[in-house]
Amino acid sequence: MGEIETLESVMIECRDALQACSEKAKEEAEIASRDNDTKRDQNENSYIYKEIVSLGLTVAEINTQLRNQYDISEDTDGLLILDVNGESDARDKGLRRGDIISEIQQREISQIVDLEKEISVARDKGRLVVLLGIRRGGDFLLVALRMS
Repeated sequence: MGEIETLESVMIECRDALQACSEKAKEEAEIASRDNDTKRDQNENSYIYKEIVSLGLTVAEINTQLRNQYDISEDTDGLLILDVNGESDARDKGLRRGDIISEIQQREISQIVDLEKEISVARDKGRLVVLLGIRRGGDFLLVALRMS
């Protein structure tokens, strides 16, 4: 009789663990679908931009148009912040339009896909915060940003 009770309790634990994994997968799929809206500006000199919901930022890949518009030097790479959500940790930490994300988790980035990949890696490791390297004018800032 003891073996059957043990087996039943193991089965219940497995069912609960499977249910928790299923709920986490649904949540991750919802986040991915919200974050899966890369867009192209409709102007003649278009640029690629995307709202990164988990960071509360809208970012763009820097091209000639944006370099001219924001006076970004040719030797500066990264993602230009176009907008900061007013309810985000990014706003609380002082990030603003025109800042450039040049690093995430101490890895240089220049494309939106690089940012998304590092966010995904951080989430997979159970991290709640990512470290961003920000260029503002001639300054370099490190900002620990909580993901939503």
